[in-house]
Amino acid sequence: MKKLEKPLTGKVDSSLPDVLVIGIDARVMLIKNLNVSDGLANGCFGKVTCITMDNDKPKIIHVKFDDERVGAILRRENKRSNDDIPEGSTLIEIQEEKVNYRGDIRAQLFNLSLNLTMSLNNLTTSLNLTKEKVCCSLPR
Repeated sequence: MKKLEKPLTGKVDSSLPDVLVIGIDARVMLIKNLNVSDGLANGCFGKVTCITMDNDKPKIIHVKFDDERVGAILRRENKRSNDDIPEGSTLIEIQEEKVNYRGDIRAQLFNLSLNLTMSLNNLTTSLNLTKEKVCCSLPR
């Protein structure tokens, strides 16, 4: 196995996006269980508060999750006196994952997805509701 000079794009045996377009204040969702006992589970929503760069590439994405209990253990373990990182932000580091079944193609990724939609299914299930119509306000 060897590291490629350029990343593979396009038709690869994967459901992973080629690029994650993200910025400060973007709504994101975890797409993988990172530490379930710490609440860092698939489907958790939050907002990007800071992006730590390393040689012009993102190294860590800091997320403030909607539920303040999510990532509390990780925040305690990585407590720093860095004024640039907002209080209550949990660090999500880049990880390397197998892309195909053989494992010969690997990708570096953040286990986050840009959240442009609202999960009505999760809301109605957790509140035990059924709705015929939904109104959504997306202020700037």
